[in-house]
Amino acid sequence: MFRSDQTPPFAQMVSSLFSQSDPNQRAGLLERLLGSLGPAAATLVPGLAGQNPSQLSPAQVQQVAVEAEKKDPSVVDKVSSFYAQHPGVVQAAGGLALTIALQHMMKRR
Repeated sequence: MFRSDQTPPFAQMVSSLFSQSDPNQRAGLLERLLGSLGPAAATLVPGLAGQNPSQLSPAQVQQVAVEAEKKDPSVVDKVSSFYAQHPGVVQAAGGLALTIALQHMMKRR
């Protein structure tokens, strides 16, 4: 669903999923995003330095996702794999995203 031209951009979808995730899922998502940015994460995203990652706003997470995708395009696959393990959150993201995700899964089989 993240790579479909029928859904919003990756960073926007990640922001939405982040806002609908529980604290553990948020931590897992941030681990993948920040891991793709490496040690330079705090300098790439304004307002990130010195802030507890669990207290980031959805807008900040969207910016982190933008920068992570620029630096490491494989982050899209990492986040996709992570949310494949948490289908309830993806379901909450909306029917269209779920439909597209299921279509992609069926194509792979």
